[in-house]
Amino acid sequence: MSFALGDIYWAQPSGPVGHEQQGRRPFIVVSRSSANGRSVVAVPFTSDKDGTRPWPAYCIRIPAGQVIRDANCKSDIVDSIALCHQIRILDSSTLTTKIGRLNPTAIIAIQIGLAYLFDIR
Repeated sequence: MSFALGDIYWAQPSGPVGHEQQGRRPFIVVSRSSANGRSVVAVPFTSDKDGTRPWPAYCIRIPAGQVIRDANCKSDIVDSIALCHQIRILDSSTLTTKIGRLNPTAIIAIQIGLAYLFDIR
C-alpha cells in the first residue's frame, strides 16, 4: 500500500500515554510520499462537535467539505480538528481503511500548524 501526503486513514495506534489520543481514529499522513514506507508521520483528528471551543493555533479546523471521500469509504465525514501537537510516527500496518484525502488548502493549513508548533520560519 502506498501512502501520500494528505491521505486520511483509520488507525488504532498502540501505547497511548496520558492525554494522547487513543482508540481507533482518523489520522492524516503529513510526511512526504517518498519518505513513506514501513512507517508514516501522521496527525490524529478529533471531531469538533460544538464548533465553538477555542483551539490553540496548532490545532487546525478541518471542515468536512475539505475532505475528498475515498470511493470505498462508508464512514461519516464530519467537521474535525487536526491535533498537530500529537503528531506520531505510525507503523504502516496500523493504517487500515482509507477515508479519503484532504484538499490542497487543508494540507497547507496543517503544514502551517506544524510549522507554528515547531517554530519553523
